[in-house]
Amino acid sequence: MLQEKYISAIAIGTRRIEIQHGPLLEPFLRNRFYVEYDSDCDLSTLDEAVAVVPFVLATAAIVWSAGLQLQIERLDARLAESLPRLKAVYAEMYPGIAWNGNIEVLDSVSTASQGGGTGMLFSGGLDSIHTALSIPGTKKLFTVWGADTDPDKELPWSHIQQRTRSFAESYGHTPIFVRSNFRQFLKVERLHTWHKEISHWYAHVQHGPALIGLTAPLMVLNGAERLLIAGSHAEGELQRGWGSSRALDESIRFGNVAVTHAGSGLSRQKKIHAVVQACRENGKKSFPLRVCPSLKNTDDSNCGLCEKCLRTAIGLIIEGEDPRDWGLSLSPLSTLKVVKAKLSRFQLKMTANEVPHWNSIQERARRYNAPAEQRDYLKWLVKINLTRHSAMYQIFSGRIFYVASPRPLKGFMRKMYYKYR
Repeated sequence: MLQEKYISAIAIGTRRIEIQHGPLLEPFLRNRFYVEYDSDCDLSTLDEAVAVVPFVLATAAIVWSAGLQLQIERLDARLAESLPRLKAVYAEMYPGIAWNGNIEVLDSVSTASQGGGTGMLFSGGLDSIHTALSIPGTKKLFTVWGADTDPDKELPWSHIQQRTRSFAESYGHTPIFVRSNFRQFLKVERLHTWHKEISHWYAHVQHGPALIGLTAPLMVLNGAERLLIAGSHAEGELQRGWGSSRALDESIRFGNVAVTHAGSGLSRQKKIHAVVQACRENGKKSFPLRVCPSLKNTDDSNCGLCEKCLRTAIGLIIEGEDPRDWGLSLSPLSTLKVVKAKLSRFQLKMTANEVPHWNSIQERARRYNAPAEQRDYLKWLVKINLTRHSAMYQIFSGRIFYVASPRPLKGFMRKMYYKYR
């Protein structure tokens, strides 16, 4: 079978890598891919086999799920060995998709080097804070501009950098800042509707491997041996495919780097408990958690009113904390009142992704000796049947109608959403 080029052009500068995709990827990608590093490094000495790793891990799932047959000139040998494992995990996650695309590597290049050390993907959110505190040793903290912030807008990026530097300094780590359009160069309005099993490409497919790939150039240059990525869910907790899991992330190797998907044995509530306890035991003050998914807060503050902010606030309250000490805006009592009002009106997002987190909140709330003013609200909260509530939410939010829509209509709805949001 005739195979087209995976990559048509690559440019490697001192701190920036740019890649032009091959023509068969044009329906799925809108721009040239780039990644750049705010670090004392010289990427011009990097072998092309490593320089392409960020692009490959951001797009391999597209190649496989779309049935494309592509060739790549040079690729890190250990990543080349990893690709069949990664593909097999995707196939197990989404068995309704053929995953019959193929990436043929013409030259597998060994890029292992000496150095040692540990890197870690760090967003400043609960999962990454927990990983940074719970796994001993100094680490290089990779914070990505473009993961949940627009890489073309300075704000709130400067605030994110400041918070990361502050945390790194307090705990003896080294911050490394990465800028990339690895999300923005995707034609998400098409990818979100390409397969009915996948309603959000970044969340359900891309983010674990893609974020891991962004660290590869510096990890290999430094000869690092371990990369940590924090898990979002306890293993077995989420009953659907997700773009970062132990099986998915730990199938990846490059250079002499092995990946560890950290915290997969703990629920989100147990992570909150561990972070609170670590601060208390070490005599350190609390610090702002970066949990809000909104891109509208130019100062990188949490809105305090979305599902994720309120879920985190409740989690802190039932550990005896005031959410305002952790970067959230409402007092404990106000938080409980807002949660009750929004849940009663089906105004808090409650899908298969959120239900396990709220289950862990209910479990901890049953054992929490709450102050008198909080008790009635928490008693109400623990009695909710979250599975039934989630089913009702699908109806009241209109999500059930979107899911049942034919693919062309979904595509139109997505285009309108991205045009006017």
